[in-house]
Amino acid sequence: MKERLQASMLTRLKQEGWENVLNRVTKMTSIWCTLDWKKVQEPLLESDRSRLQPKLVSALEELKIQRLAQETKTRLHHALSAINIVRREYGRTHYIVPLSGDIFTLDPIQQAIFRVFKEFGDDNVDLALEKERLQDAVSEAATLHLDALTSEWILERSRELFSLLPQSSPSRSIDIANDMHSTLRLATTTFYLSSSNNWEPSTSVQAVTSYDASSRVRENDDSTQSSLSTLATAEKADRDRSLGFVINGDAMVTRTGQFVFFQGLVPVIEFMLLKCGHDPATATHSDLQGSSRIFRCKHQSCYNENVTLRDSNLLMATKMIAHWANHLKYTEATLGKFGVCGCS
Repeated sequence: MKERLQASMLTRLKQEGWENVLNRVTKMTSIWCTLDWKKVQEPLLESDRSRLQPKLVSALEELKIQRLAQETKTRLHHALSAINIVRREYGRTHYIVPLSGDIFTLDPIQQAIFRVFKEFGDDNVDLALEKERLQDAVSEAATLHLDALTSEWILERSRELFSLLPQSSPSRSIDIANDMHSTLRLATTTFYLSSSNNWEPSTSVQAVTSYDASSRVRENDDSTQSSLSTLATAEKADRDRSLGFVINGDAMVTRTGQFVFFQGLVPVIEFMLLKCGHDPATATHSDLQGSSRIFRCKHQSCYNENVTLRDSNLLMATKMIAHWANHLKYTEATLGKFGVCGCS
C-alpha cells in the first residue's frame, strides 16, 4: 500500500513541475523514511497529502541545491580546463604567461565563458557538449585577445610590485612608466615569497611576473548561491569571485603566495655591488648576474678562520645573495639584524 501512496504523491509532484528533479534523484528511500506514514490510508486523502508533501518538497529542494552546486563546480572546472589548454599552448612561445585564474578574470575570456554558461542554462545541462563549447569559445577569445591582455597583466603586476617598495605608495600615480620599470630593474629591488619555505630571492621583475604567485592574494568566495547563467549578466566582480567555488590551492589557478620586498637583503646586495665595481644606486640585476667576482661567506654559521680559502664555500654574487637570504629567513627581527654583509 505504501508504494501506491508514494506513487500517488510522485504523480502529483510531477504535475506541479518537479519531474526534472525527481528524474535525477537516484535514491528516494532515504526521503520516504523521513515522512510519517502512520494513519495514512488509501486512497490518499488531501489532508494527508498536505501534511506530508511540504517535508517531501523541502527534501527535494535541498537535493536540487546540492546537485546544482556540484554541477556549478564541474562546469567551472571545465572552463578552467579549457583555459589550462590555452595556457600550455601559449607558454610554448611566451616566457611569461598569466595564471589560469588570472586569465579567467580577463574580461574577453570571461565573457566568452559565461556566454556559453548562459546558452546552456542551469538545469538539464549537457555537460559533455558544454565542455566542448567552452574549449572552442576560450580558444577563439584567446587567439583574438591574449597577447594584448598579457601585456596589460604584466603591467598590472609590475605596478603591484612597485607599490611594495618603501619609496612608493599603492596610491601613487605611475604616469612615468620608465621610472617604475627602471626601479624594478635595480639589483637592490628584490622580493621573496611569503608563503614558501624556500627564501631564495626572486632577482628580477621578469622572474617575479613569471612566478606562480603575486604581490597580492586573491579573495576567494565559497558561496554557490548564484547560478552561472545569472552570473553571466551580473557584475564582473561577482563572476571573478565564482572562481572561489573550485580552487583548492592550485598554484596554476590562483595566487598561492604573496611577494614581499626583501628589505633585509638590501645591504647585502649593496656590499656585493660595490665589491664588483658597480654603483648600488644604478646597478641592475643583469649587472650583478654578469659579474665574475667570487665571494666567501663570513657569517658566523659558515665562516671558520682556520679553514683555507680552497676549502671555503665560494659562490658567485647571485648565488651568495641566495645563500644570505637563508641566513636572514628565520624571524622578522633577523631581517634587520645583519646591517653589514659578512662576505669577502
